[in-house]
Amino acid sequence: METYIILFFLSFLPGGYATTFANRPLVDVIKESHFIVRGKPQASYSAWDRTGRKTLYTYTDFVVSEVIKGNLKDTRILIRGPGGSKDGIEMHVPGSATFVR
Repeated sequence: METYIILFFLSFLPGGYATTFANRPLVDVIKESHFIVRGKPQASYSAWDRTGRKTLYTYTDFVVSEVIKGNLKDTRILIRGPGGSKDGIEMHVPGSATFVR
């Protein structure tokens, strides 16, 4: 089984209808990350956002095996990523992470 290292980066950006992913140096991403954990993906599902904008997100449950950065007490976390498939509609966001059990 594969083990994944997850860089959990929180940013507070104004809402909008478009998203741009910038290729940033890994050292900067690590500095700005609140948590870095190692874990294994479990079940995942896609759902529409709750604001009515009709954006799809994929939610993946992770079992945390190691906390590398931050003070995280939870042994399970839920990761939300852009894109997914629901109601016969698919949304793909180039550069977004995908996880497989």
